[in-house]
Amino acid sequence: MDKVLIVFSSATSAGRVKSILERKYAIPSKIIQTPTGVSVSGCSYSLEIREKHLHTAWNLVKDMDLSSKGVFRAGSLEKVI
Repeated sequence: MDKVLIVFSSATSAGRVKSILERKYAIPSKIIQTPTGVSVSGCSYSLEIREKHLHTAWNLVKDMDLSSKGVFRAGSLEKVI
């Protein structure tokens, strides 16, 4: 099961996206503190989802006009977006 991390600068932004993904699209997700291996500056929180749901989640982030520090593969921490 491949997972990705959508990185946000605040837990509030991650929580807003998580809430809508679960309520509107029935997509499970989890908020975690961003792993130290992810190359972003400052403190951040990530929304962990299955990669197959990335398109829906990323469109939601853009539709909500939220800023994200990027999307990374959960295992390798390789940047996807």
